[in-house]
Amino acid sequence: MIQAPLFETPVQPPKPPTIVTQAEHRKLYEQYKQKLSQLKYRVMFVVLDNDHYITQFSKEESLWWMRALLSSGHDGSVKCAVEAMSRTLGVWS
Repeated sequence: MIQAPLFETPVQPPKPPTIVTQAEHRKLYEQYKQKLSQLKYRVMFVVLDNDHYITQFSKEESLWWMRALLSSGHDGSVKCAVEAMSRTLGVWS
């Protein structure tokens, strides 16, 4: 995971695969992308229920990580992405 101070220019990670395989994840990702376009600042990445932690990303970094996690094929990574996006959208239960 990229850790950078809040006001430094973020390091640009390489592009992950852009294909999100499952339709429900693609829909959630599109809703998340729309929500991020309305935000002015950095995004909190909150994944408490899937043994992750809280950190901040720029909007671009956040979209990159969501695509990477969803496209990874790893169940734990997909669950982290779904939780983070759902929390941002206010639909996590």
